[in-house]
Amino acid sequence: MALQIVRHAILMVLNNWQNALKASLGPIAIGLALALGLALLLQVDLSLILSREPVFTDTGEPMAQQLPPNAGGLALFGLCAALISLFILAWVAVAWHRFILLEEYPGPLPELSGKPVWPYIGKSVWLAVVLIVVFIPIVILASLALGPVAMASPFLAGLVGAILLGLVFGYFWLRWALVLPSAAVGEGMTLSQSWDATKPLSGTIWTVSVLVILLNYVLGLIALLFGETFVALIVDMVINWFTLMVGLSVLTTLYGHLVEGRPLAE
Repeated sequence: MALQIVRHAILMVLNNWQNALKASLGPIAIGLALALGLALLLQVDLSLILSREPVFTDTGEPMAQQLPPNAGGLALFGLCAALISLFILAWVAVAWHRFILLEEYPGPLPELSGKPVWPYIGKSVWLAVVLIVVFIPIVILASLALGPVAMASPFLAGLVGAILLGLVFGYFWLRWALVLPSAAVGEGMTLSQSWDATKPLSGTIWTVSVLVILLNYVLGLIALLFGETFVALIVDMVINWFTLMVGLSVLTTLYGHLVEGRPLAE
């Protein structure tokens, strides 16, 4: 069943790739343009943003001496970029959910007027807050449990911790996140209602979480094959777009199947 759900989500994107592009490219282009304009306005060094190297490194010097140039502008840019990304993601998600669930075909630029983008953002923020609250004790317990392992092998402890926390996060996310496609189609759903709706597939959702993580990991390795090149940047952007749309499609698939009773692709 889990493989069927993920396969259904992937085919949803591949079979409707033109509408997937319409639902996403316009908003993403606007978001990138806004981010670029903001970077120029704040005089932020774009190489720091595009580089895969960490902004802060442990050099043993006081933190103030490790700050990059225009650290204040960089911090403000990061905050504004996060808000822009949240809005663009909600815009894309609402357009895609409504296309699949309501057969509302997107134009070259998905409509904003009259669409529940702001309710979608509200649900996203509320879900994020709940996940953070839930994960604080989980992270503490995981740290205590992996403490002895970390003393022997910090790398192994970090790897095991990241995998376990990723799986747990994916599970809780998929159990609660049906509130998002519900908001996109104008239906009110609470977190508890989403949890109840996903209860029949509670065991399957663990495997769905594993498969989604594996898919993201394998696709992420592809970009690494091209090194630090312009081609790698393009490949990375395409992969990020595809994984974004598949992730949205997993939620759409679960909502359509569990809430609306739609069959899964054979």
